[in-house]
Amino acid sequence: MLEAVLLIAGIVAVTVGALLLTHPHTVVRLSELGNRVVATDHFALAHRRPFGGILLILGAFFLFYGVVVLLS
Repeated sequence: MLEAVLLIAGIVAVTVGALLLTHPHTVVRLSELGNRVVATDHFALAHRRPFGGILLILGAFFLFYGVVVLLS
């Protein structure tokens, strides 16, 4: 169960981090389509590189740890 949560969190974090770094307007459009707020506050978009980098690092860690737990 824990490994599934870590893998899903890792995939989501890597995806959102990559979108923030490369296509920040896509995150805004996805938020509007989903009618929810998904990290579209002005502060996060103004500092998208640090937020995106942190999300990529955390996502990679979650994916790695999830695979390690799954294989052990």
